Amino acid sequence: MVGVVSAAMALPRMSLPTVATVVAAVAALYFGREVFLPIAIALLLTFALAPLVSALKRVGIPRLPAVIASVLGAFTVLALFSFIVATQVSELAQNIPLYQSNILTKVRSLKETGVGGGVIARLSEAIERVGQELDRQETSPPAADQPRREP
Repeated sequence: MVGVVSAAMALPRMSLPTVATVVAAVAALYFGREVFLPIAIALLLTFALAPLVSALKRVGIPRLPAVIASVLGAFTVLALFSFIVATQVSELAQNIPLYQSNILTKVRSLKETGVGGGVIARLSEAIERVGQELDRQETSPPAADQPRREP
């Protein structure tokens, strides 16, 4: 049959030069990442700040001061965001003992009221069984060392 194409013919074949080119491009990107990464970040920053620079130019600010103002503004926002996140993480680290006691108090009160039909008890038992199973697997000798019985 003339219209039937075999499965091997339907798949595109990659020639050696194509594969070599792809491998060379990936290798160049890998070994040049110390150069390409700052360039990529600069391009990303350029595209992100271009609308702000254009708006400042329309207001009447020359290009260089508009670029400097937008970059300084972007880094100020980034520094402010980093400061807020660092402050929140520091506060969380200081309050962990308070949160821990609060959570334990709530779990105890929930356990005492019996809400949930012993869900906490079943959950803790399941966790203990998993821990025991893991301990048993770690202490048992490998299967290759155990003699096999023939049936």
